[in-house]
Amino acid sequence: MSEPLNFRKVSKILETGLHQYEPVWTPEDNPEDEIKITEDTMWIPMCQKGKENPDLLTSGEKEAIEASLERFYSLRVAQQFKKNQFCKECQVECFNEQLEMLDFMPISEMFGGDTQEEEDEEEI
Repeated sequence: MSEPLNFRKVSKILETGLHQYEPVWTPEDNPEDEIKITEDTMWIPMCQKGKENPDLLTSGEKEAIEASLERFYSLRVAQQFKKNQFCKECQVECFNEQLEMLDFMPISEMFGGDTQEEEDEEEI
């Protein structure tokens, strides 16, 4: 039987917006292995990755909070919270991570670097 949902956590999420979570740890993990997503996996809100003591959730807690919030957001009374549906800090952190994964190079490197300088010298 699962534990009752901690409504303080739900209330806090309603104030700040729904977090995006990232798996961080599974008890049986070997540190060199990839994280295996199981019921025991611990999840961290993206916006708390730099904190010393983040609010870690188990898979069950994360799913229960997300399900209860989705039900809540479908209610008419929840329309006032729609603007806070997603945590802005999590969205920024997620966007930054995606930016870091892009393989981009300066436009000057794309066109052979020194060619423009050589053309300018020839014109003089």
